[in-house]
Amino acid sequence: MKIDFRKLEEVFEFQECFFKNSIGGTMLLATQCIKEFGYISDVIFHSYFKTHCDIDGVSKYYHQGLDIAKEYCNREMSELNNEQVEKQFKEYFYMRIISNTVTGKKKEVLVKGQIEKEFGISLKEVSEEIDIRYGVDLEAKDFAIQVKPITYMYDGENNKNLQIHKQVNKDKHKKYTEKFGKPVVFVYYDADTNSYNFNELYSINR
Repeated sequence: MKIDFRKLEEVFEFQECFFKNSIGGTMLLATQCIKEFGYISDVIFHSYFKTHCDIDGVSKYYHQGLDIAKEYCNREMSELNNEQVEKQFKEYFYMRIISNTVTGKKKEVLVKGQIEKEFGISLKEVSEEIDIRYGVDLEAKDFAIQVKPITYMYDGENNKNLQIHKQVNKDKHKKYTEKFGKPVVFVYYDADTNSYNFNELYSINR
């Protein structure tokens, strides 16, 4: 019997296991993978991740998600034992963090190139520490950028998980500004149309 992990996605603590900040070094690995192979895909990064990262590297969030999955299955799918639950969750965990990382890294690379071309400014990718601590993806001389899908723009008043995530980022960006004296702006991408929303960038570059 297959576990429908989409039902667990409604739980913020489960979603949290797959946030970029939660999975730490995977974006750093993705950067290394691009440098090594010249590009990245789910298939390439799956092999690269398996070679370079042990599950212990993301142990805290792996076990957090696994505990939630076990609790759910014990309540709703008692015919599955813990070993069967863990087998399915591990496959799902790898798939999610790999797919999320690849998608995010591709978009960051594309966004960086597009901004440098359109605005004539130089951007650099931040360190893993800055990324995790402050929720920042790219830095310019006078500001920093976090890259998000277009769906993140919407208020999501009925989406408690999104509201929590937005507040977490807001707090991180405030700390970044206090430490470095630079504002953090959002750049949004639409994966369906391959388009970008640079409105916040335009507002600080007037």
